Amino acid sequence: MKILITGAAGHIGANLAKVISKNHEVVGIDNFSNYYDVRYKKHRIKSLEIDKVIKNVDIRDIKKLRKTINNFKPEVVVHLAGRPGVRASSQQIPEYTENNIDGFLNIANSAKEFGVNRLIYASSSSVYTELNKKPFCESDQLNYPKSFYAISKQVNEMTAQYLASKDFKIIGLRLFTVYGPWGRPDMAILQFIGNYLLNKKSSLTTDLDTLRDFTFIDDVVKVIENCLSVRIEEDHEIFNVGGSVPRSIRELIEVLSKNGIFPEFDIKSTSAEDIKFTNASIVKLKSFGLHIPNTSLEIGIEKTVLWMNQSDQKITLKSINKFSQ
Repeated sequence: MKILITGAAGHIGANLAKVISKNHEVVGIDNFSNYYDVRYKKHRIKSLEIDKVIKNVDIRDIKKLRKTINNFKPEVVVHLAGRPGVRASSQQIPEYTENNIDGFLNIANSAKEFGVNRLIYASSSSVYTELNKKPFCESDQLNYPKSFYAISKQVNEMTAQYLASKDFKIIGLRLFTVYGPWGRPDMAILQFIGNYLLNKKSSLTTDLDTLRDFTFIDDVVKVIENCLSVRIEEDHEIFNVGGSVPRSIRELIEVLSKNGIFPEFDIKSTSAEDIKFTNASIVKLKSFGLHIPNTSLEIGIEKTVLWMNQSDQKITLKSINKFSQ
């Protein structure tokens, strides 16, 4: 199968490309944005040995994007590119509209135009709010989201529903707090580990009792791999990607300490964009026979700390330090 991955130098994209390139023909594209250290992204894809299959293409460049899709002629597009982060200032909103909304439309329209059979795209658990009952179900009514990032993901879901057809199936994945080796240096787990190793305090902008459905990277990759060929009847389906085992920030800190990481914190005011809990229902994943994320936080943290200790720490710690400044 010929598969195009956008955001292929990112955490999920790079790990996905590494796994599926063993059995499929893969081309990855990425614009290597400076949202976080570009050197870290390049180090990631080189270490995962996928740098040769990744092209520098920006999804906002419609001409170059269309040319790439037309030349490669993929059967499936996995769209993971976009501007991440729930804490956007009003000045940053154009970055979300250009990358997440306009970029998604560019990908979807181009894929449909050139005969792609299936589009799989990354949505987010941030489309849910505290008004949704635990566990969050894909059929739940969505309320006004708490961040512009979440707004952009809701727009993606509505756009997908509009564009999907029997010849152009679309699958949306609501990802729940993805972490693990080669993770994003702005995410809490890598920040806690990295800042401890740098003898720095981490910023804490949420309550210790805040619950997150932490999802290990290998589980996310398995779900996406399943979605390449899963049979769906509806033109557009949405799946939660989480294990339905929420853990508190307090528990996360305890697990880190058991792995020799003892983070200290500067307590900041609570972020208005964050919600108090996330909890994915796995009923729909089960009903479609898809992989259920099952890596415990204990195992996932152990693997992440082991990776940090075995990898070239220098570039990783520089990226964490640069982002946290």
